[in-house]
Amino acid sequence: MMLSLTLTARRAAALGLLAVLFCSGASRSHAASAERRHVLAMNICGSWDGCPYDQHEHLYRWIVDHVDSFRSQGKSPWIITLNEVCETQFSSIHDELAIRGYDYQSTFLQAGTQVCRNGLGKYGNAIFYTSKTASLLKYRTFINQRQPRPTDDGTLKERRAILCVTATDNTYSACVTHLVNQDPDTTEDETAIAKEQAKEAVDFMAGLPDGPRILGADLNLQWREATA
Repeated sequence: MMLSLTLTARRAAALGLLAVLFCSGASRSHAASAERRHVLAMNICGSWDGCPYDQHEHLYRWIVDHVDSFRSQGKSPWIITLNEVCETQFSSIHDELAIRGYDYQSTFLQAGTQVCRNGLGKYGNAIFYTSKTASLLKYRTFINQRQPRPTDDGTLKERRAILCVTATDNTYSACVTHLVNQDPDTTEDETAIAKEQAKEAVDFMAGLPDGPRILGADLNLQWREATA
């Protein structure tokens, strides 16, 4: 099985390493397959000030237009992962994909108790994936988390986690995560926390069923930090 990855960010300058794709735990039968699959990983910046397409109506259409552009090239995404997505945006993306003839299953995980502004619902991460049968869903909230910031009102709202689905018909697992970012206004070493969260993600994925394991992520790390 051959995998190609497309990375898209609207805050690329601020994100550091947006996403990484790796395939581990694959059996020889998987490795021997020459079938090419495409993965689209996006931090859509769906809630915060300064996001250029943060209006609900424009955002979900922009994303599905993006998927359409890949389909027109014969590269329909096998898996789509989204970071910083609001629940109402997630639902609209799912519905719009169906309207345009795509057949994805999807799942959403709220990041702790974080909610989006402007009444867009819960805030978190999502996976869209192709599978014709029931899939196994697993997630883990990381042990390593940053300290609450002033905007948290004393309680950490956005708790970082990893979400995975295993498609039982294709025997692959797809995961999404969003690691903590370094806040320039704090003395806490949040880059070190992100590295620990990355280790937790790898350990969690090691326990998934045998087969290709794909991770779409906003790591908030520079390349050397992510591979250290």
